[in-house]
Amino acid sequence: MLAFISGGTNGIGADVAARLAGNGAGVVVTGQNPERGQRFVASLPGAGHAFAQFDVSDGGAWREALDLHVGPRPLDFLFLNAGSVSSTAGSADPLEILDGPNFRRMVAVNLDGVVTGLRESLPYLYRAASPKVVVTASIAGLETYPHDPVYAAVKTGVIALVRSIAPALAGKGVVITAICPGGTLTGMMHEDFVERRPDGSLMSRRTGNPIQPPERVTDVVEQLVHSSQAGAIWLIDARTPVRVVERPELWPGKDALGPAGSDGIQGEIREISAT
Repeated sequence: MLAFISGGTNGIGADVAARLAGNGAGVVVTGQNPERGQRFVASLPGAGHAFAQFDVSDGGAWREALDLHVGPRPLDFLFLNAGSVSSTAGSADPLEILDGPNFRRMVAVNLDGVVTGLRESLPYLYRAASPKVVVTASIAGLETYPHDPVYAAVKTGVIALVRSIAPALAGKGVVITAICPGGTLTGMMHEDFVERRPDGSLMSRRTGNPIQPPERVTDVVEQLVHSSQAGAIWLIDARTPVRVVERPELWPGKDALGPAGSDGIQGEIREISAT
């Protein structure tokens, strides 16, 4: 099996790469630190592994890396895992997160990187007998996340992309799914936010929620290499058993306007006529 993992030199990506390599797969990983990347690839069991450094939002860079490291071979597994939190996350003023350069960087890494990586990898995936794609979203895309609203926005977009494109890809033999990890001990989690308990457990100082090791996420990704459930969104959080998040009910909740003639908010609605 040949696997290509963006953001594969630390955290979840590195753990998945090590697991797959240990199972006999050839692994290509991307990252931004060439020294760490080469050292990590050299540490993997087996042979035929490679490191590539490039901007995941750059289509030309993807094509060059795929041509060099995959070439004429089929690509069995694509893990679109590269991601980043806002540079202003945790600021005393959360509105600083709306800073333009930060927003553009977040979209480039977390959303453009997924769309571009998927698009450029498809010709290689089509060659495989049973190609799989897993995308790293986040629990932040499923619930309110005031610590980093821009991160929540782009991860929500990733979830919508996976759900919406899954049927078309399935028709071409490619199964795409997404994972939504909760708090996970990776390089993206600043050490100041981690409370290490005497019993060995980890807690987030920001949210008060437990933090899981990356191995818990890897266990799910390893299973998804063999999944046939296209478009599934997997929630992996220390507070709950691993499960698929079902599609939300259409128009959930009660009628906020109330029935005609009620004492609800309807009395405050005014008809706006075109002029």
